[in-house]
Amino acid sequence: MSNSKDEFFKVPKLLADGGNWVTYRDRLRWALTARGLLKHIDNVTSEPVDPNTGISTPSPLDATAYNTHLAMDIAYEARAQKYEMAEATVKQSIASSVPDSIFNQIKTKKTAKDVWDAITEIFESRSTMVAIDL
Repeated sequence: MSNSKDEFFKVPKLLADGGNWVTYRDRLRWALTARGLLKHIDNVTSEPVDPNTGISTPSPLDATAYNTHLAMDIAYEARAQKYEMAEATVKQSIASSVPDSIFNQIKTKKTAKDVWDAITEIFESRSTMVAIDL
């Protein structure tokens, strides 16, 4: 039995007919929670905004302003990289656990939240139809 980190966070593949949608949804949410990434599908996080947008770089002769500007750039780049990595991780977690037919419907979505919303829309409506048929 493998005890690697990847195995720990493994989510079972979603069936094309959505027969395991409720279990898939809940297990994916648990796996993302364990990684500290659930906020990327719950819309609790947003892409960092560059604080220096529209601000020209101060002259190096003004050391305080220049160093502050530089520090803000470095901090922003670190936040942006962390955000992008988290988004990519969530999107890959979803992409690797859905059928190709579903992946082809979601692959152009911009954010992890957009991907999740698209999948939820597809399968929540199917789950409702199945419940009505019962």
